[in-house]
Amino acid sequence: YTNGCGPAAGKGSPEAEAFAASPADAPSSPGALQVATGAGEGGPLKRGLLAAPRLLIVVVAHNKPEELRECLKSLAALPDVAEVPIAVSLDDPPSFARMTDVVLSMAGRLRLDIWKKT
Repeated sequence: YTNGCGPAAGKGSPEAEAFAASPADAPSSPGALQVATGAGEGGPLKRGLLAAPRLLIVVVAHNKPEELRECLKSLAALPDVAEVPIAVSLDDPPSFARMTDVVLSMAGRLRLDIWKKT
């Protein structure tokens, strides 16, 4: 989960309440990349930082360079994201050059890789 959003369970569910009620296990930096573990049969959830290579962020981009730039800027603003690899998947060959330029412009701030549909 990113930015402390909590588990996929619905709001107000026992899992969500357990996740929100575990401040002792929370990372020290607000908004750090987190994962809920220990869920099962009513057991409590615990929070902990995800560490590379356990996490990969994939951004699927299609011929919208400005939207891709804003997405990558938003990711760059997250705490601890510099440790997480990010793959940008491009699926429109005619826009590869423009989209690649956007990705390369953010390469100094993020761990980026580009995947191109062939």
